[in-house]
Amino acid sequence: MKRVLRQLKGFTCGVLVTVLLLSGITVLAAVRTEDISVTFRNIRLVVNGELITPRDAQGNIVEPFIFDGTTFLPVRAVANALGVDVDWDGNTSTVYLGSRAAVAPTPTPPPAQGNIQYEITNVQERTYITSRGVVRYETLVQFTNTGTMPIYLGMSRFDLVDTNGRILSAGNSFSSFPNIIHPGERGYFYGNVDVPEATPETDISMVPRWDLRRSRENRINFDLSDIEIRDGTFGTTVFGRITNNTGEEQTWAIISVVLYAQDGTPIGVWMTNAMETMQVGSSFGFEISNILQRTLFDNVTPDMVYSFVAFAYPPQWQF
Repeated sequence: MKRVLRQLKGFTCGVLVTVLLLSGITVLAAVRTEDISVTFRNIRLVVNGELITPRDAQGNIVEPFIFDGTTFLPVRAVANALGVDVDWDGNTSTVYLGSRAAVAPTPTPPPAQGNIQYEITNVQERTYITSRGVVRYETLVQFTNTGTMPIYLGMSRFDLVDTNGRILSAGNSFSSFPNIIHPGERGYFYGNVDVPEATPETDISMVPRWDLRRSRENRINFDLSDIEIRDGTFGTTVFGRITNNTGEEQTWAIISVVLYAQDGTPIGVWMTNAMETMQVGSSFGFEISNILQRTLFDNVTPDMVYSFVAFAYPPQWQF
């Protein structure tokens, strides 16, 4: 039986969240108070074909609303409807979905620049032999913006050294997703490089040179909808629809999808570039096939993906 995984943004076990956003991104807001204008449209919540009435812990009805183009749902009501444990830790202002899985120790980040604050919250690494018989090193590093201002993910690089400190490969570039992360969001650096001098027994260490700085602007987001992960012509494929809701004509959209295992560990980032003219309000479909994936696990199948987060944005380079 073919399993279809539909998008449930921000629904990752053990991930710190403040609200569950159904339109695109898991957001952890800094502590602050703002007056905002929201829209109530009698939004209905249907889970697996069943109409759900969202309620809080006291049984009061909590109505979903729309703010700045994003639909907000009460996390407890959604978790209960899906049979997922939900817990609130008032000491750390943390909502836990599922188990409270511990985060593996990660390297200490370098000093933040421009008063930004962030943490390295996950590092995935592996080496393997390619079809050409060469050792390939691959890594996926997850950052979390723990400050109050957007962070720009610049052109970061890394060297590879052996246990004696001997340089095996230098000046390798990371790919970053997305290019700007807002407070509470997670960003990713992915890198891979062939290491001809290494053998399968070589102990390889990464020496990164991060370029994270205060962003001069907020990230522009395209609207994403109808996202599914299912079997396609070339294996596991991400399908979805992108809409230009920016108010301006656009000619380039970067689409990236971060895949998570059940314990909340990122297992890869799939991305594609849509380089075509997008009139205001126009929509079109996209697909990212298995052959374009950037993942740390071979032969990813829909059953391996527990949840995911998707981004779509135009390039916003800052030099």
